[in-house]
Amino acid sequence: MKLEELKKASTPFKLYNFVILSIIAYIFIQSWISTDMSFGALINGWGDLVSYIRGNPKIEGSSYFPPVLNMIHIKEYFWAMVETVEMAVIALVISVILAIPLSYMTSRNILKIIIPGDKAIHTTARNAVYYTGTLIANVFRSVNELMWALIFVSAVGLGPMAGIMALAIHTTGVLSKLLSEGNEAIDPGPVEALATSGAGFIKT
Repeated sequence: MKLEELKKASTPFKLYNFVILSIIAYIFIQSWISTDMSFGALINGWGDLVSYIRGNPKIEGSSYFPPVLNMIHIKEYFWAMVETVEMAVIALVISVILAIPLSYMTSRNILKIIIPGDKAIHTTARNAVYYTGTLIANVFRSVNELMWALIFVSAVGLGPMAGIMALAIHTTGVLSKLLSEGNEAIDPGPVEALATSGAGFIKT
């Protein structure tokens, strides 16, 4: 390609690009002002941050750095880590149990086996199940775990259960998406052959 052709192919900086950049800059400046953003406040508050990390000298064990390491604190940290692993295991098991049926709801090829038929009522039923399952999975997956934790704290209070349910719900959305993609990637040939031979849903 010649130099002249390259110049013609390149996109020049046009007026509408300048207008778009100006609008973005204006929105950024207005957002900065309206939210009271200030690097000066962060610099001035640096000492308070350091004091918070160092802890209150009048309160034993309140220091984050250097950490207070004694047998009492080590035991507390150890059992807290064990509890975290237990929460993760429980949340994973719950999410797998919930994700499997939800993945069937969001897999069109599986729905054709669960709700067979080519009539309008069958198609409508499959679409209703599919879109309902997709909506549920998207909500579960799109909401952050911390937001789910806040929701469950209002229901069950502070404690491991709120964290377990938050992890379980979010992971359910993620796993259902992965499983449904795997289901839809299945070769339909063997499945149709089994269904034709009279095999039920479990066997297919």
